[in-house]
Amino acid sequence: MNKSLKKIASLAVVGALVTGGLAFSAQAASADQLTNGTITITPATGNRADANFLNSIDVTTGCPVGYRSSSDTQIYQGTTRMGSVSLTRYSDSPYGSWGFTGNAIHGDRTIAPTNGYLSAKNLDTTTQGQVLNGTVGNDANFELRVYCYADNLNRNYTTDKYFSLAMSINSTGDWKVGAAAVAPATATTTSLTALLNSDNTTTLTATVKDPNGAALPAGVTGSVQFLEGTTVAGTGTITNGVATANTTVLAAGSHTFTAQFTPGNAAVYAASTSGSASVAVAQPAAAPGSTNVTTTVPSGTGSLTFSGLQSAISLGTAVLAGGLFTANGNLGPITVTDTRQLGSTTWNLTGTSTDFKDGSKLIDGKYFGWTPSLVGSGNAGTAGAAVLPAPASTSGLKAASVLTTGAVVDGTTTTVVGAALSLAAPGNTRGGFYTAVLTLTLL
Repeated sequence: MNKSLKKIASLAVVGALVTGGLAFSAQAASADQLTNGTITITPATGNRADANFLNSIDVTTGCPVGYRSSSDTQIYQGTTRMGSVSLTRYSDSPYGSWGFTGNAIHGDRTIAPTNGYLSAKNLDTTTQGQVLNGTVGNDANFELRVYCYADNLNRNYTTDKYFSLAMSINSTGDWKVGAAAVAPATATTTSLTALLNSDNTTTLTATVKDPNGAALPAGVTGSVQFLEGTTVAGTGTITNGVATANTTVLAAGSHTFTAQFTPGNAAVYAASTSGSASVAVAQPAAAPGSTNVTTTVPSGTGSLTFSGLQSAISLGTAVLAGGLFTANGNLGPITVTDTRQLGSTTWNLTGTSTDFKDGSKLIDGKYFGWTPSLVGSGNAGTAGAAVLPAPASTSGLKAASVLTTGAVVDGTTTTVVGAALSLAAPGNTRGGFYTAVLTLTLL
């Protein structure tokens, strides 16, 4: 390229930077960025796969004193160094003037078309990584830096000096000089509810929505800090636009909270703060008062009695069947009334029969038996076991047998019992009118 063409290309780039200023955001200067020199490159546009990334590079001033050991051209995207696109330049490097005496920097391909000191790589082959493309409608920014190193063997990309040129790249890999306009983050609104729990903790729920009133979609990250004044009451992670947290147990009184949403990607969604939500924790009830109430219940009160025993019971005329004279009747109902105090001894109502006699004739009392049963419900006691006439039992009712037994029951004082009586005398018993005495004893 001749000097005239080179001058026209440089002016075109400068014009692009100036006229594009309205569309591009300014690159924030680092403490080690040199601002006393301006970088101009040709071409002003290209594609990341182009073999010759640069045709020329100019910087209006050279490397500062103390940083003239070496130089190269690096690519950054954000804070990430993607690596060099040029060979390392020294004071004796050919094919350009590289600024090691303070003179302006210039290099092009007019002398050497393959001038690696200008650029030896394209954007796809930088030494540390590749510049990421933008997305459709949103170009990505990156940065070209001309570095001046204090010590080539001990490079420090943080403290060594550099000139910077803002650049951008679209979704298909086309790049241009100048930073892309950064789309503003989508505004959000955060609402807050506070629910007082029975244990005086509070469940705080924040809902974050977009400008259309829709909850942030799944996949959007972020966190919510719940505050009572300036004190953090809890934090929650956004899931489908909602974050929750539970407070510790709150003291009595009113508590007012707010929620602050911090997006995971501040370039996509903006932060927002909710209005307030309050809960009121009731004052604890006054401590209960107490007093002693006394009374004296006398001991030894109440009684144990029974009633209802017939004066006489007829078994009727015995019938001979199966080699036995059998006769039957009924005892009772007998009512046992126990009004003694709780804790009194258990009681037993027992029965004992004599032999049946008619003058000198006799039927042994062992042939007399009974089958007790309770009458009605709500009885305090229980019925005794059946006692069958001999020989089904040893002694029949000739031996004392339990008709009913029980204990003092709170609220229940009576037991009603009866018994089916049965006589089974031997079949050779002499005829006669026999009488026995059945005695009931309550202890």
